Amino acid sequence: SSILEAIQIVLKEKHKAKNKFTKPIQPVDRDVPVKITLDFSVGPYRLVIAKTFLKTPSSELEIISPQRANYRGEEADSQLDQILDAHLDKTLLNTLLMMPSAFLP
Repeated sequence: SSILEAIQIVLKEKHKAKNKFTKPIQPVDRDVPVKITLDFSVGPYRLVIAKTFLKTPSSELEIISPQRANYRGEEADSQLDQILDAHLDKTLLNTLLMMPSAFLP
């Protein structure tokens, strides 16, 4: 479930998010940033997204194909959202990433 949780967080949460999804991923008793990197393909795109959460938040998006481009910060979050909105069935993604705890009251 940790891998699914990491995928869900890096795809859905903005790098500056400090909420019920990002706060629990910080190691206990350590004030350190949490970095999640995902290399994946969606539609015609091959992407690498790297987000650092909580302490010193950052976001870096590298588009490898169909045309190379790099984005940082809020622009990276925005570009990722646009690509996912255009080429990903969000209902299917939510179903695939449904965590077992989501079924608990």
